[in-house]
Amino acid sequence: MVNLRPQSIVLKPGVRERQRELEAVITKYELLLAIGQSKNADFASLDLPQLVFRLAECRLCLIRLQRSAWQIEQSGQEPAQTHIGDGDEEDTGMEAHSMQTKLEEMLEETRKVYQLPEVARSTLAVQGQVQVLIGKGELLTFCKDYANAMAAYAEAIRLCYNIQDETTEAILTSKLQKLQRQANALERVKSLANECASENDTESERSRLKSAFEKLADTDGFLGKDQLQMLAQELRMTDALSNSEIDDIWRQLLKNDKTAQTTSATGSPFMSKITFAALWRWWVSDAEYDTVFLND
Repeated sequence: MVNLRPQSIVLKPGVRERQRELEAVITKYELLLAIGQSKNADFASLDLPQLVFRLAECRLCLIRLQRSAWQIEQSGQEPAQTHIGDGDEEDTGMEAHSMQTKLEEMLEETRKVYQLPEVARSTLAVQGQVQVLIGKGELLTFCKDYANAMAAYAEAIRLCYNIQDETTEAILTSKLQKLQRQANALERVKSLANECASENDTESERSRLKSAFEKLADTDGFLGKDQLQMLAQELRMTDALSNSEIDDIWRQLLKNDKTAQTTSATGSPFMSKITFAALWRWWVSDAEYDTVFLND
């Protein structure tokens, strides 16, 4: 049972009236089919295959009616509201999920009708299953469940191949390929968004490191080994660096920096100074040293 809001298009008088008509016809066909399957001699003249097809067709019509009304509503064509609270948004989301589930269940039940023994081997029944799968694919596409939508279309294509319905098979193949391209494009957009976020994170980290460097650098823009401890403090490193850690970091910095400035005549590496560019190159390199400065 799906509880819909009073404003729901699915509950509009015109939709409800048509729905009631279809439900009445469906009930009639279900009753006749049950009587026919009972093997009662008084009803031996009932055409069971014909009843099955009529029942399935009416079910499909009902599904299409409800799906169309619901999708129009989900697309935003619903009565204007002055305010929607958090509770209303949650209720709307639950309603959408419930309606999708209900429609999927109705489609599955209709496919089972086409699989009844009275008609299962007929080409018309297979074509009916194809229509059900198309409806499922369209519903799932609307719900942005592309993987399952493509699976539904693929199953429909298989059935078309089995009955040699090349025209429908070609149409569905084109639809499947289009959906695959759409899914690939969305995946690419998602990937690019993640890359962009990663780049933004990297740029933020670089800005933070540069700000700390510039606070300590001399007027020429160089930083000495004896300032590494203060740099770590500026970067809010949790634990102080040991002397051996400083030596190791400095060794790697000089190894990465081919333009290190020396302040002594002998060019002693312990008297060398580095630029921010050298620090950043080391920071983003695959250096063996694994100390992380940026701890919040």
